[in-house]
Amino acid sequence: MQCILEKYKPPILAAFGNPLLDMCTDITNTDILHKYGLVPNGQMEVADGDLKIFRDIRNSFSVEYHPGGAAQNTLRMFQWVVNCPLYSVFFGGIGNDDEGKLLEKLVKNSGIETRYKYHNDYPTGSCLALISGENRSLVCHLGAANIYEPSDLLQHMQILEQVNIIYIESFFISHSYEVALLLLKLCQDKKIALVFNINAVYMCNDFPNKVSHLAKCANILFGNKEEFKALGKVMNLEYESTKDIALALHNMSNQGHFLESCDLGKYLNKMGKIIVVTDGKDSVLCVYGNGCNKPSVIKFDVPAVRQELIRDTTGAGDSFLSGFLAGVFAKHNMETCIAWGCWTAQQVIQLIGCQVPPYPSDEIHKIRY
Repeated sequence: MQCILEKYKPPILAAFGNPLLDMCTDITNTDILHKYGLVPNGQMEVADGDLKIFRDIRNSFSVEYHPGGAAQNTLRMFQWVVNCPLYSVFFGGIGNDDEGKLLEKLVKNSGIETRYKYHNDYPTGSCLALISGENRSLVCHLGAANIYEPSDLLQHMQILEQVNIIYIESFFISHSYEVALLLLKLCQDKKIALVFNINAVYMCNDFPNKVSHLAKCANILFGNKEEFKALGKVMNLEYESTKDIALALHNMSNQGHFLESCDLGKYLNKMGKIIVVTDGKDSVLCVYGNGCNKPSVIKFDVPAVRQELIRDTTGAGDSFLSGFLAGVFAKHNMETCIAWGCWTAQQVIQLIGCQVPPYPSDEIHKIRY
């Protein structure tokens, strides 16, 4: 399969997030969840002194290791969809240790250019995925991923000025909000599109002002239904449905910059602020528009996947975003972008962990709406 984005000069997509080494395991019952106060489809972070669960899992279960972290997962799947090596570049902190070396090797093998900050005094971050049927519970220890300073960013400004889109996962702003603000200013100054992912309900609850600010400023805002409900609550929005929240966010949008007058910039300026709300196997909601007219609202029915094919939903949202962004770079209509996101996510949930499928992504290019 040929690269579908050959007309672009790489890199076209930069992402900032928490680079993690994933530990994935199937659990036969939920006792381990109850033991550590976890819930199916929940996610939490643990401090350095709370790592007993990692040892317990290694000792009691068979574990598979994969690259992880929300934004890093999105880039890995993006590279698979577009089949264009080095069209994306990732930024984040890792440890100067064996786990970090393994993680970087695996990520580079996915076709991503890495611009890690290496830390000698902190271990590479890790994420434990406890899988039970369609559900997964995530436990993360950030380690070195928790540290990325403005000074780490400044040496990479030249490559960042070349990209078309900068993507920030919300987990990143929990520790590097100043960096996120610098990236926001860069996007405004250089006419670069900003993508922001809400990622988790607890991010809205723990960092309401930071998440709200990035959500209002982003050109493309992504999250699931529960995350948008949490965002609506902390922003004191009045709503009866997720659609009300999306429309309110669109109306209060602080999308403060007109994008570059290249083909992609013209496409995104026409689309305006894009808000995408996923809901698992249920319909995807999309609100978009440039303010000249009433915003468009799409309710997209997700194609069904046979229950027996679903192995693990870890990384489904991250993968949806990668397919969606590939559709954006291809300048498809919103329905096709959403369909590309659904298709990409549905390939991943048939594997354990957020793995790149062992086959080319040719089928996605047949999808049009």
